[in-house]
Amino acid sequence: MLFAFIPKLQPEDLRKAVIDAEAADQTLGVKGSPASPEGIEARRGMESRRLLAQRERDELVRRAVAAARVFQGGGTELLQLEVNERLKAGAEDSCVRLFPQFKHADATSASWEAVIKRAREGGDTPFQRVGHAGQRNCTRSVSRSSRRLVQGRWELRCARHLRERRSVGPAMRSMPPSLPCTDRSS
Repeated sequence: MLFAFIPKLQPEDLRKAVIDAEAADQTLGVKGSPASPEGIEARRGMESRRLLAQRERDELVRRAVAAARVFQGGGTELLQLEVNERLKAGAEDSCVRLFPQFKHADATSASWEAVIKRAREGGDTPFQRVGHAGQRNCTRSVSRSSRRLVQGRWELRCARHLRERRSVGPAMRSMPPSLPCTDRSS
């Protein structure tokens, strides 16, 4: 988990720049395309005002974001020079903390999508795409992934059953349920 504190740098200037840019944009949208030389010149002047206000707004936002302080979930501040470096380092550290055994299951995301699809369809060797052929429980990460996929399939079956039950009338609801999700083995 990451937290970013973006300070209020020049809030009145930012507010004014946002209002000026929006006002110029709305004025240009309402007035349409002029035909007279005076109208064309007025339109250019308004476009110039809008562009200047947008640049000022963007610069103020850029400065505020650059001054952002990034904290990890435990309160540790990340002190890299650039904000994008702080966020990237924090995200990587958080992923390592959240998924400490992720390195054991290193494969491309496309391969893992194929694994998930095959496992949900009930294939015998869904982990073949990530280099784990044979039984489902051949490695620690494979067995954990397999359990989670089976649990997810079970939860989907229960949710589907409950939706179907809600769609029937009150007389059918009073009948004893025959839940297809009582068996977690498949």
